[in-house]
Amino acid sequence: MPRSYSRRRARKGGDSAQIIDLQTKVEKIEKQLSDVKSELNSLEKQDIEASIEKPKSDDEEVEKTKETIIEDPSDNEEETKETEEIKEKEIPLTQQKIDVTGFQGSVEDAMRSIKGKMRQLQKPSNKGRYDDKANKFKQSLAEMKAAKSISDIEEIINKTPSLNFKNNKLMGGKKTKKIRHRKGKKSRRP
Repeated sequence: MPRSYSRRRARKGGDSAQIIDLQTKVEKIEKQLSDVKSELNSLEKQDIEASIEKPKSDDEEVEKTKETIIEDPSDNEEETKETEEIKEKEIPLTQQKIDVTGFQGSVEDAMRSIKGKMRQLQKPSNKGRYDDKANKFKQSLAEMKAAKSISDIEEIINKTPSLNFKNNKLMGGKKTKKIRHRKGKKSRRP
């Protein structure tokens, strides 16, 4: 017989009513899970059937490959630039990645760290000492929100000296100097 650490439960025989309730709940959950899995399988089958298209004729495919071979490489470079611009327009500006000195990540992360630093500087415990620094952050944040492209945002971060990133964290704020009293050397008087 296994050792029971709770003597009271060992005498009563355990909480069999609770165990039965839990078992019924587990069975209900397993049944719901199997229903969800069957629905997923049916949806996947529908997607597969919808994705099957009519096969294209070989002539059309040959013509398209000939056109791509005949094109100049300079045209391809222009097309890639255009496609990159289109991709930038498709992805929201806040979710695009930037890479500036000390920061690599999305624009939203940079804006979030600036907001956090503003809150830190505007704490009541600072007694308004850093309001000017917080206002600079607020102004640069407004410029970032008004920016239309990634290059504009990178330029704003690089031109603003108060936006100093280090290891993806915004550094800055004034440091308070502690007054330390040093004991001077005792002079010997003859």
